[in-house]
Amino acid sequence: TQMSLTLAGRDKITKVVQYASRFLGWYFESIHVGNPTAASTARGISAAFASGRKTYRLGRWLTEYVKIRGVLEKAKGRLGIDVVLKVGRYAGLAGFWISDNPALIMSAALIGPGAAR
Repeated sequence: TQMSLTLAGRDKITKVVQYASRFLGWYFESIHVGNPTAASTARGISAAFASGRKTYRLGRWLTEYVKIRGVLEKAKGRLGIDVVLKVGRYAGLAGFWISDNPALIMSAALIGPGAAR
């Protein structure tokens, strides 16, 4: 479908699977008591999709950088409050995405204490 062709669409599809499996985990633990294997499997699927969705954010800071450049080019040297606020917003988001990248890489044990040497 068209939704699966974009990054945002794929993120929404994986989010639906993640939350559906989280719901099934809760269901098998709470309501359908006596099936801990199914609950554990559903929780595992939810955790896998949660970490998988984080990979969509790896280069996200670059889009904010492009937006900052666009705002500054369009401003043509004038730094009004609107330009300052837009650049500040995009810079803040870029900072968030940049700081999120090492956390993802460390959780995958590519760098940090759990990394293979």
